[in-house]
Amino acid sequence: MRILHVTDSYLPTIGGMERAIRGLTRQRTSEGHAVMVLTGELPDAPRDETDAGVRIMRRPMATQLIPGGLTDPNRPFHATLPDPLFEKAVREAIREHQPDVIHCHGWSRFSVIPVAAKMGVPVVATAHDYGFACATKQGTLPDGTVCTGPSVKKCVAHSLAYYGVKGAPIALGLRAMATRQRHLTATGISRPIREFGSGTGYQPPFMADIPSFVPDEVLTVTDYTKPEWAPDEPYVMFVGALTKYKGLEVLLESQRILRHTFGMDVPLLIIGTPQPDTPAIQKANVTVRRNVAHEDVMRAWRHATVGTAPSVWPEGFGQVVVEALAAGTPMIGTNHGGIAEIITHNVDGILVPPNDPRALADAMAELWRDPHTRERLSRAGERRAHDFTLSVVGPRFLEVYRQAIDQFRPGDAGTRG
Repeated sequence: MRILHVTDSYLPTIGGMERAIRGLTRQRTSEGHAVMVLTGELPDAPRDETDAGVRIMRRPMATQLIPGGLTDPNRPFHATLPDPLFEKAVREAIREHQPDVIHCHGWSRFSVIPVAAKMGVPVVATAHDYGFACATKQGTLPDGTVCTGPSVKKCVAHSLAYYGVKGAPIALGLRAMATRQRHLTATGISRPIREFGSGTGYQPPFMADIPSFVPDEVLTVTDYTKPEWAPDEPYVMFVGALTKYKGLEVLLESQRILRHTFGMDVPLLIIGTPQPDTPAIQKANVTVRRNVAHEDVMRAWRHATVGTAPSVWPEGFGQVVVEALAAGTPMIGTNHGGIAEIITHNVDGILVPPNDPRALADAMAELWRDPHTRERLSRAGERRAHDFTLSVVGPRFLEVYRQAIDQFRPGDAGTRG
């Protein structure tokens, strides 16, 4: 099978979606399939390259040419409407690769849908976030509460608060394209993502349940040397975007509670990627590392006493949770979103309410003081991580590809499931 992945961003941009796509491309290539990736242009990455047998094309998007169009030049951002510049790249990739199916990730699907329809190629789309029906892709309101679903007035107001002046066209563009994406053959990485906006005209009526995953190698890592920058003593660890949505402020407050209420000065290791709202973290007993290589993250997980994923918004999935479980780290996560589909409370991890630093501090103190519970959760967590490995999840995409190809009629790409 010839497969073309089209994605807003790809490695070396760091993120769960980017790592998942690379995992899929390498698995399919190892099975004998021909795979290409088309993605947005990056300032310091080659325009064309081959990685482990996978052809990678990086081409500009219109948003990259607009002053202020991108918050981060290393994270391409596709508009919520077809982009003539990127449509040209889609045509180029189809002519060169001659795919049997196109697998879209992110809003770049809006440039794929019209081109694929004209060129006669079936399309599959994966929802890695809430972006099918949410203009901010977060699925939450400005105050952090969970949104009940899209409406034009609410979405425009929220997008303006989130993006600034460009928020209104983003929200209105997504609404304008809703009909075109409703008929895609689609998958969603968690139940909250698959259900968000259902019945509102934005989502396909059915999304296949295929979770995200981690490479099988995370279960067989042999080099677990502690990174030299990790704390010498036992520590609590956090990995993720350095933003309030990931619960960073909650975590820092819980550390303060541990110190002042429990008399526990617990070292905290924070690893992540800077964001526009990243706070200045200058607190005692807190180590911050930015843009860390994945293998070093896994080594740090292995030595962590307790791991935390205190997201205040409902995570689409939570790859870092699976990676921590695979490393044998007992995890504390929030009891909503995709994290709650990975962790079963008190079986293979601990779940606490979101945005509740006292509940997080209580759970951290309990695990910190109880090595037997940590060991029990560690063993169960390693077993649970196996359910979200590429070898288990990856083959299910082939079934969806075949379904899309079997149901496809020329001229219907992106308009028929």
